[in-house]
Amino acid sequence: MSNDSVYFSSRTARKHVESATLLSMKLINLALDKQEQYLEVLRLTGHSTIVSRLDKLLLGINPQTGQADHIITISR
Repeated sequence: MSNDSVYFSSRTARKHVESATLLSMKLINLALDKQEQYLEVLRLTGHSTIVSRLDKLLLGINPQTGQADHIITISR
């Protein structure tokens, strides 16, 4: 493999990773925007499903590490 093809491959891979990361962050943002509506519908219908708020999950303490690192784990 020539240096040019290695550079192209790593540059292309980086673009794919950056694109996937951006889409993941957009998805998380959309879920955060919609969670209040979703929780309100569950409350109004008297549904017995127990749910946790996404913002609490993302910022909460990870019992495995003892740190608030859920967003870092998702980012990886």
